[in-house]
Amino acid sequence: MARQRVDEQPTTQLEPALLTHAEPPPPPSDDDYDEDYYDEDDDPEESPEAVKKAKRKKIWRRVRRTGYVMAGLMILTPLVAFAVGYQMWDIQSPDDILDDLDKTVTVQYADGSEMLQIVPNGEGEGDRRFLDYEDIPEDFFHGVTATEDPTFEDNWGFDPVGILRAAVTGTGGGSTVTQQYIKLSTGQDDATYARKFQEVVMAFKLTQQEEKNYIFESYANITSFGRNTYGLEAGAQTWFGKSATELETNESLFLAGILNAPSHYDPDNNLEGMQGRFDYVVNKMVERGHLSQAEADALEFPEWLPRGTGGNTGRSVTDVHVQTQIERELDEFGISMDDVRREGMTIKTTIDKTAQEQSEAVMAAQFDGQPEELRGALVAVDPTTGAVRAYNGGEWSAGIDYAASMQPPGSSFKPFVVAAGLQAGKGIGEFYDGRNTIDIEGTTFANTATCRTGANEHCSVREAMLVSSNTPFVDMAHQFGPRSVAQAAWQAGIPEEVNGANTLMTEAGVTAAGIALGQYEVRTIDMAVGFATFANGGVRHEPYFVEYVGVEGGRVAMERSDDDKAGEIAFSSDPGASKMVADNVTEVLKPVAAHGLHDIPGREVAAKTGTHQYAQSDGNQAGWMVGYTPQISVAVWVGSDTPAPLMVNATATNPTAEKLWGRNIPAFTWQAFMEAYLGDKEVVNFPTDITPIGIFEEQQRPAPPPTENDEDEDRDRDRDREEDEDENRDEDGENGDEDGESSNPPESSDPPEGDDPPESDEPPGSDEPGWGGGNPGENCPGPRCEDNGGDDGGWFPGGNTTGNARSEPEVAPTGEVPLDY
Repeated sequence: MARQRVDEQPTTQLEPALLTHAEPPPPPSDDDYDEDYYDEDDDPEESPEAVKKAKRKKIWRRVRRTGYVMAGLMILTPLVAFAVGYQMWDIQSPDDILDDLDKTVTVQYADGSEMLQIVPNGEGEGDRRFLDYEDIPEDFFHGVTATEDPTFEDNWGFDPVGILRAAVTGTGGGSTVTQQYIKLSTGQDDATYARKFQEVVMAFKLTQQEEKNYIFESYANITSFGRNTYGLEAGAQTWFGKSATELETNESLFLAGILNAPSHYDPDNNLEGMQGRFDYVVNKMVERGHLSQAEADALEFPEWLPRGTGGNTGRSVTDVHVQTQIERELDEFGISMDDVRREGMTIKTTIDKTAQEQSEAVMAAQFDGQPEELRGALVAVDPTTGAVRAYNGGEWSAGIDYAASMQPPGSSFKPFVVAAGLQAGKGIGEFYDGRNTIDIEGTTFANTATCRTGANEHCSVREAMLVSSNTPFVDMAHQFGPRSVAQAAWQAGIPEEVNGANTLMTEAGVTAAGIALGQYEVRTIDMAVGFATFANGGVRHEPYFVEYVGVEGGRVAMERSDDDKAGEIAFSSDPGASKMVADNVTEVLKPVAAHGLHDIPGREVAAKTGTHQYAQSDGNQAGWMVGYTPQISVAVWVGSDTPAPLMVNATATNPTAEKLWGRNIPAFTWQAFMEAYLGDKEVVNFPTDITPIGIFEEQQRPAPPPTENDEDEDRDRDRDREEDEDENRDEDGENGDEDGESSNPPESSDPPEGDDPPESDEPPGSDEPGWGGGNPGENCPGPRCEDNGGDDGGWFPGGNTTGNARSEPEVAPTGEVPLDY
């Protein structure tokens, strides 16, 4: 009987089917097919391509399953870790945090003796006075949240968008106010994912436990405002000498801005940077609607108390300056003052105790009896290592670090012009244009001292440096290119950038020929470092203040390695070529100090004075003396807070009341310090195996070309001589010798009567005593008056008859560049 279809109802009884007649079973359905099983023998007809496709499907299926598992783990693991961390990690109170920050830090001299101690809330007088949230100025709150954490009032303690942005761009940022508080509480600031994760968890926990008002209050009471102060009240006292509750809007926004990077934005050292930060905060306040544009436009950058004028626990201003440099340097090594304070570290510096005391004593003596407006700075650097041995930025009440302030260096910059010439193969015996005035690209440059040959184009580098003639160096810079002079200075150690601004050029990036005369500003410490490279045979070392930082128990947090102290070849990739440049510069500088009566008896020194003129006047606004021996390089600057024509008084250390020049207070200060510092130290002379570059010695100057008047005079002399000879022959014919030769004596070399003597190239003498003219006499007030004067040179009582002395300028130069000497 036929088998009933499955979709039909049976109508009759079917006979049992015989096993021998059983039909084959139907093919398996898709539901019965095992996708994980494949037997190649079961389907010998399967093509190789189909086999490969099946294998690929199997592999990708396993990958997908593994991916699902990993994705689950990636989601679950952080959630589990977040939950565990939430339970385990505790958050410190503001009191506990400040307890950790209240450890005293000891700063040592190079010999291990104590220099100073950094104590809690060093300059502030708001010790441990916590402000309630209601006492925090509203402008400060809005200024901080607008710049540091715009979503503060609504976020979970962290900003996912900010964190993601920081991760994608690879830059910092992304930390909310709450996270910054956590960072202070843990004392951890390392750039790791683990630390950031902990910070996020703890910030979330704090947000769940406390009100936002309490969080901001706690943050404001412990965050750093620089100058070793923590908390808004201490910051207000330090910067403005008032309570935080009395702050004006601009003062509140100043503090809101500086807490981002207190050391970097300290206006005593980086006024431009802090002004930019202040403007940024003000603009953010406008964007957030907390200030109108009119209110913002009316805000002025506030007056602040300079560093050293707060309650600094008895530290001298010089100590404060050194501390600032230490903080800056530690920051470069990734060590914050919070870290230092938290562990009560000991900092060993490079400062030589004796040298530092000598700098203070010499500065005090030289400025005693001088006009109150005079300011000064002195920096001494070890040429062989870059270690700063003495750092004196001035002890004036303003507390400004003059050693780190930018000032025009005048003629003390001329050695870098020589270095640029030497790199171009031009030696120190080369001639350059020494005329009294020259015009370069529309600017007139003038001299106050000329070469011995007078106002002509043939002045050697040696003589131009000795008498500090200006025009030859301007000519050199013009020939080699002003930027090559800047390059030589950068190579020597003048930094290419200071506080975010390029050096040795205008804001437009232009370097003009006036660079030869010190047109562009530098710092005192930079000049000491630049000259140290010459002293060290063309090997440059970066200046540094910190040798090591130690922690209780013997652990060293930071120590300079030999690699840190390693110098770099300055003027060439070839050490020998760099040494040649440095040695040739030293050779041209060695006679200068003795020429100006500022040498060190028994020692070889190389030095250069500098004077910067005040605008287009006959007054001077600054003076320099920079010089070195193989053992030490010292730079001295003297000027004032505000550019103005300056005078110096006659005192026991300065014999003459006159205008400020590099040759008086700056040179006497340099000389006195060098004599004290070198004292009984071993005498070390400069190398004698100098390899000359280009023309080394002064050459015979070419005679000036004859003029039309000279030719007329020569013809008149020839005609007169012929007439005299005719007369002599007539006389000889009558009364002379038999051989007809004249028995008259040889013709005199004196000019014939009635002819004017040749003009002298020397400036006329003076009957009045003063600097730069005449010969020394019994009224000479200086300690060594037997030498001639010259650039910033010696004292002469008058009657200039010999030597290469000069008179002071009577007429200021024209053009845009002030005169430098």
